Amino acid sequence: MKINIEALQEVKQLILEEPKRFFMEGWGFVNGVGYGIDAGDVPSDVCPPCQTAGCIAGHLVMLDNKKHNRTITSQLCSSYNYGGLILFNKPEDDFLTLEEMKIVENVFYIDKWDSPYGIKYSELSRLSPGLERRTKIAKLTADYIDYICEKYES
Repeated sequence: MKINIEALQEVKQLILEEPKRFFMEGWGFVNGVGYGIDAGDVPSDVCPPCQTAGCIAGHLVMLDNKKHNRTITSQLCSSYNYGGLILFNKPEDDFLTLEEMKIVENVFYIDKWDSPYGIKYSELSRLSPGLERRTKIAKLTADYIDYICEKYES
């Protein structure tokens, strides 16, 4: 199964450039209301245009919308299906196969991350909120993206 390695590498760069913009532990918003997001952990001045915490899927959607000059909405960014279509270079009116959906879960859901990455992410998420935790999580996620690109490159 061939995935969009170029797009994942762009996501990796964005995550490493601004670790506070990346958050996979919850699907919350950074507007003061959160699902597991600490108020000082993901400040609104670095959140992505979708106004979510900025998971891998959200970053893929954000980059794709920027390339196609589309308006970004939090509803669109929260769609794991749309991020999955981008992951597989499919048009937005297409569908994912069951095999592709399993890969999407392997990339977008921490609890589906391969070992040892998912376990390490869980351990890092228990650190005190702040830039140090965000930076370590960003680095781990960048490593996981490289691993995923290698795993699904053909």
